[in-house]
Amino acid sequence: AQYGRFLQAAGHKPPLYRQDKNLNSPSQPVVGVTWEDAAAFCRWLTQATGKSHQLPTEAQWEAAARGGLIGKSYPWGEELPDAGGVFRANYRQGPHRLSAPVGSFPPNGYGLYDMAGNVAEWCLDQYTPLGAGGPFKPGILRLLKGGSWFSQARELRCAARQSAPPDYAD
Repeated sequence: AQYGRFLQAAGHKPPLYRQDKNLNSPSQPVVGVTWEDAAAFCRWLTQATGKSHQLPTEAQWEAAARGGLIGKSYPWGEELPDAGGVFRANYRQGPHRLSAPVGSFPPNGYGLYDMAGNVAEWCLDQYTPLGAGGPFKPGILRLLKGGSWFSQARELRCAARQSAPPDYAD
């Protein structure tokens, strides 16, 4: 719903899948946005609220995702996302075929929802492979965190990283 207000107010181009009724109810997370779309939304939100907003850095995202659980694999601790038959995130083995409404799973220790699974989240950082160095520089890729409804459990870990070109939408 909030992204819809942005589209209307800013006259921004609708994201991929905006017309898909299975992926754009007002309670679902927005999907199909590029890194540029996400950054434009942050600029609009800054203007609309008068408070500074930007995509989080990787370090900021990880700290927020852990919700105060230092060194834990997932936002809820060490248990797998479906340990004991209780689903803690929307992912490939979960009960939802596509993205789930925001808040379908318990929040983390900071009260943040869906920091693992559901939809991957863009970060401000350019992607640099871990241990990268030497004369070869990576292309301009951006970092994604959190995994998605299509991810395996290992991709939901707070430290897991994905990359994509900034004009990629999924």
